[in-house]
Amino acid sequence: MKPWMIAFMLMNGVLFFSPVNSQVDYGQAILGTWEFDLGMGYMATIEYRSDGTFEQKVDEMITGGTYTVNGTRLKTVTREKATMFTIISLVDNKLTIKRDRDGRTIVYIRK
Repeated sequence: MKPWMIAFMLMNGVLFFSPVNSQVDYGQAILGTWEFDLGMGYMATIEYRSDGTFEQKVDEMITGGTYTVNGTRLKTVTREKATMFTIISLVDNKLTIKRDRDGRTIVYIRK
């Protein structure tokens, strides 16, 4: 096998097995206020606070609860009902998450 082929295969293997965003502390990175589209013309905001609580606003309706982050897993609890999300990406001011129960993707924009 030619040396350049070995180098190419090694580089692909290193890139393939390298963890993506392994250095990101999502628990800290999501702190703050985000805006997102609920659909059907409704925009909402959600604020993740450092004390593990969150508040979501849609027009005049306000809900809240607690949240935890473990790696790329985000768990919110509102009125004793837990919802699990997977953090897909966080690039600049854009956070993309997926709700586990139905696969709905939500894109947050930092305010």
